[in-house]
Amino acid sequence: MEKNKVILIILDGFGISPIEEGNAILKAITPCLDALWQNFPKTLLRASGEEVGLPWGEMGNSEVGHLNLGTGRVSEQDLPRINKTITDGSFFNNEYLIDACDHAKKNKSTLHLLGLVSDGGVHSDIEHLLALIDLAKKQGLSKVAIHAITDGRDMPAKSAERVFKKIDDKIVACKIGKIATMIGRFYGMDRDKNWDRVQKAYNLLTLGAGEISESWETALDVKYKAGEDDEKLSPVILDKDMLIKDNDAVIMYNFRQDRAKQLAETLINPDYKNFERKRYAKNVRFISFVSYGNEQTPLVNVAYMAEKMSNQVAMTIANAGLSQLHIAETEKYAHVTYFFNGGEEKAFNKEERIIIPSPKVKSYDQKPEMSAELITSKFLNYFKSNKPDFSVINFANPDMVGHTGNLQAAIKAVEVIDKCLEKIVFQLSTLNSQILITADHGNAEQMINPETHEIDKEHTTNPIPLVIIDKGLNISNLLNNKISYDEKLAFFASQPTGVLADISPTILAYLGLNQPKEMTGTSLKGII
Repeated sequence: MEKNKVILIILDGFGISPIEEGNAILKAITPCLDALWQNFPKTLLRASGEEVGLPWGEMGNSEVGHLNLGTGRVSEQDLPRINKTITDGSFFNNEYLIDACDHAKKNKSTLHLLGLVSDGGVHSDIEHLLALIDLAKKQGLSKVAIHAITDGRDMPAKSAERVFKKIDDKIVACKIGKIATMIGRFYGMDRDKNWDRVQKAYNLLTLGAGEISESWETALDVKYKAGEDDEKLSPVILDKDMLIKDNDAVIMYNFRQDRAKQLAETLINPDYKNFERKRYAKNVRFISFVSYGNEQTPLVNVAYMAEKMSNQVAMTIANAGLSQLHIAETEKYAHVTYFFNGGEEKAFNKEERIIIPSPKVKSYDQKPEMSAELITSKFLNYFKSNKPDFSVINFANPDMVGHTGNLQAAIKAVEVIDKCLEKIVFQLSTLNSQILITADHGNAEQMINPETHEIDKEHTTNPIPLVIIDKGLNISNLLNNKISYDEKLAFFASQPTGVLADISPTILAYLGLNQPKEMTGTSLKGII
């Protein structure tokens, strides 16, 4: 008898809300999902705040979502972990942060504080930067440069002023520090190997290649009038004497790896090859808040190393001698591999990985289908040839297009995903395949702020769906039996019955594997 197969499909940024305004999920025409909602077990899961290891009320994100999905446990995330050290004072005694300060003092050089200036809490927290300025003051430093990567994505599009004012207040209070450069995260936090964007950020930090401005206020005013927003803010130089030079120290305080990794590598890799660096600073002490995947050396280290995880779902499947496939496009590849596997860079035994290039466009609303159709065809071909015991697929469209703020494009993105789901479900449901469709956090369901009625590009605190498609059914017979709009609204308004950490135990239950003691989630098999 053929072994049971389990397929996990993650619809990135596919949250659930009954509010109709700005709701790309509700407005999209989704015949496949409507049939699934009607005919199969379904529920909502919590995907934000304390239920995923974040502070209360904090919106979910892709890193945390995939970590919870793949490890089957609610682990304290880096944001609250770092916050606690600031509160209890141990932050100011962190040996690696102190080491960066000592390096700058020893060489009579500059300490550079580099990262996203945001109160969004997704990639960074403005309070961490403010604490670093306090640290520099306590350590008696005289030269501190702040290199601000502006947000506009996890914060409203033109809201940088509120965080810059906080920075200014701290600079005045501590009598130390200066904002030296500004650039949008579109350039400084690219993760899709758009090296031309990364090069703009690197050249700003090392060459001062940017538009000169006398203040951040003037820079924002000029850029906004030119049609730019915080996310795509072109390079600005405020002080050309505070660029990264030989013997300096850099603390990069983003606490998420995926969008910090590329820029960090340009500063620490002496053999960097992706573009020509006209100036490369030597003997620079580089400290990142968390590991960005780079090797630790005498000059490069990590302030907050992640706790080593074991018995996550991928490891458990591998230890059982089963095969698995992880597939996504570039934008979410790290999420179905590194994050889903609990911070493990290397693939487990019998784990295959397929990466599909994301389209090279300036904004994904220009191509809302992204690479979903190619992911679908590649997956189906691989599955039919190799029949992996477990597969995890990520469709990035709802999240990446949702971040553009273009509602019509997001609606199209959801409709494209529905067609892809139809192909997968129809072709594989008649086989011995259990299919779980879920998400990691919300986004596309709230593209207009319900309070201000302005465009909303941020993640949300809304729950996400889970539908479990029974194996061996001919779903084509069920296509005409769709959920009504009123029934869908009622489902979208229902109370969640679980959390993201319940997915891994559910996968193992369908595979017939025991749940490791490290997993604190609950199997939903037979419950919903």
